[in-house]
Amino acid sequence: MKILLVRPSYYLPNGSIHKLHRPYLISGTLPYLAALTPPDIEIELLEENVQDINFDGDYDLVGITAMINTVPRAYDIADEFRRRGKTVVMGGVHVSSVPDEALQHADAVVIGEAEDVWPQLIRDFQKGELKRIYRREGWADLSDLPTPRYDLLPFKGFPLTFYPVQTTRGCPHNCEFCAVTKFYGHCYRFRPIEQVIRDVEATQSKYIFFVDDNFAVNRKRTIELCQALKPLGITWVTQAEVRIGEDPELCQIMAESGCKVVVVGIETVNPNGLASLGKKHNLPLVHKYAQLIRTIQESGIAVVASMIFGIDGDTSQSLRETVEFLIQTRVAGAMFYTLLPYPGTPLAQRLEAEGRILTKDWKLYDAMHAVIKPSNMEPEELEEVLEWAYQRFYSLPSIIKRLFFPPKAYIHPIILYNLEYRWAAKRGLIGLLTQ
Repeated sequence: MKILLVRPSYYLPNGSIHKLHRPYLISGTLPYLAALTPPDIEIELLEENVQDINFDGDYDLVGITAMINTVPRAYDIADEFRRRGKTVVMGGVHVSSVPDEALQHADAVVIGEAEDVWPQLIRDFQKGELKRIYRREGWADLSDLPTPRYDLLPFKGFPLTFYPVQTTRGCPHNCEFCAVTKFYGHCYRFRPIEQVIRDVEATQSKYIFFVDDNFAVNRKRTIELCQALKPLGITWVTQAEVRIGEDPELCQIMAESGCKVVVVGIETVNPNGLASLGKKHNLPLVHKYAQLIRTIQESGIAVVASMIFGIDGDTSQSLRETVEFLIQTRVAGAMFYTLLPYPGTPLAQRLEAEGRILTKDWKLYDAMHAVIKPSNMEPEELEEVLEWAYQRFYSLPSIIKRLFFPPKAYIHPIILYNLEYRWAAKRGLIGLLTQ
C-alpha cells in the first residue's frame, strides 16, 4: 500500500500556484503524520510550495492537510485525485472547523488531533470500511510521540531552513480570534524534554523552529529545556508572549541556549482593542510594551511583532501610529494581518451575528484582504493602510534605524529577512511572505 501526504500551496492573484525559493520556517504536519503511519506502508510527502504534484502517481490513498488560506487549492487537488479514482482524506485546522464543506471534496475527514485516529483510518481503508468522519475523543497524550520522519522532507538543498520540532501543544489563553484553543482544547500540554532533544537531533539540522503556539508559559520547564538544548549548539526560533520581557533572566537563558528570534503576538497597542479580542492577559502589559521588547532584544533575541489590523476601535490614524511605535521600539521585524474570522471561533460567531462578515471566499482569507466590516473604517481603507504599513515599516530609513542603532544580534539573517519583505512590499506581493 502506498500513501501520498500533501501540504498544498495557495493560488496567486493571477491564478498560478505560489512556489517558495527560500523556505525558512517549515511545517511539521506531514513528517509527523508519516511517523504515525504503520511501518509496512510506503509513504511519500509532498510540499507543494517547493514540489509539483504527480496526479498520475500509483497512490492508494491521498491525505491532504489544509489551513484557511490553502484550502481552495487543497480542494482542487482533492477533486483532481478523486476524478482519477483515488481515495482522498482531508484534515487540519480548517477542515476540522468546516467538516461538511470538506466532505464535498473528500472521501473522509479527520476532525482534530490525528493520534490514534490516523492509524485506525488506514486500517479501515485496508479493510474497505472507510468511514466518512474520524474524530478523536479527548486530547492526545504527548508523553510518547514518535519522531517525525524528517528524512522524507524535501528541504535538504535549501540553506537556512528551520526544521520543525514541537515541545508543547495548545495555549492556556482563550483569545476570541484564535483557532488554537478550538483545535487543541483549552489546555496546555508538555512533551518530555528528552523526547524534544531526540527530535532536535533527528532533524540533523542546526536550525530549529519550535512550532509551539506559546513557548515559554511555564518558567521552570522552559529553563530545564533550554539547559538541555544548550550543549547542542543549535540556532532556534519560536513564538512567545511579550511577557517574557518581564523576566530578563529567562530571556538570557533562552538566548544562551540558541534562541535568536521570537515572534510575539502583540496584536494591538490599544487596550480597548485587546479587550475586544479577549486578550485580556496582555492588558496589564500594554503600557510596558516598549520596555518589554527592549529587555528581550537586549538579551540577544530579536523580536518580530505580529499585529492585527481591523480590530474594533482601529482607525487609519491609530494604525499608522502603531507602525511608528514599532519603528521607534526598534523591533527586528513585523507582520501585519487583517483581522480574520476563522470558522468556529468566538470572533466569527460574534461578527456573523452582527452581520459584519463580508465574504467566505477562502481565497481572500490571506490576511491581506478585508473580509469583515471594520467598526471605524471602510474595508478599502483597511487594505490601504495595511499596504502602507508594510511599505513604511520596511523602508530603508526604518530598516537602518531598527537594525543598526544599536546593531541587532544575529543581524545578517535579519537583514535578509527585512530586505525580502521590502522587496515584496514595493511590488505589492507581501502576502507571499506572510503565508
